[in-house]
Amino acid sequence: MAEKLERVVWLAEYLNTTPANAYYLISTGRIPGVVRLGPKIIRVDPDAVREWIEAGGFAEAVAR
Repeated sequence: MAEKLERVVWLAEYLNTTPANAYYLISTGRIPGVVRLGPKIIRVDPDAVREWIEAGGFAEAVAR
């Protein structure tokens, strides 16, 4: 796990999508490395996201 967890806004920028779509992908379980710190506080492990993208995961998540 990365030393610093990132916010969903970072994920949206990294995936070149909207925050709303990033939240949708998280809610459907398509994004790895999601950490829920509370009912409305979500953070993302950037290392897990990078590994997932390198393995072709983003293309599969969008195609669903």
